[in-house]
Amino acid sequence: MSWDDFDTKRRARKGAPSDEERRAAAEARANAEMARLCAAVFATGQGRELLVALRRRTKDRVLGPDASASALFHLEGQRQLVHAIETWTADGTRTDPSDLRAGLAGTD
Repeated sequence: MSWDDFDTKRRARKGAPSDEERRAAAEARANAEMARLCAAVFATGQGRELLVALRRRTKDRVLGPDASASALFHLEGQRQLVHAIETWTADGTRTDPSDLRAGLAGTD
């Protein structure tokens, strides 16, 4: 038995959360904070305009057949970031992400 195993069992006996449970709780708190911040910034009129511009430059953009793999990977990373911002904004405003995206599509 290693010291880590011993420590894990000791904490389990005392009812303390495991390392995995602590990490999950910390991640949940971080996501809730990001949702709050994104809602404060992007749920405003100007924030929605900015989100429309980000969507136009990333998600609504297509690359031609001659695009390199690195260009495709780069664009996909940008799309993922915009998607995360849209999701956090929707979570922070208690809006369905598809409703938020549909609302953004009409503001072009």
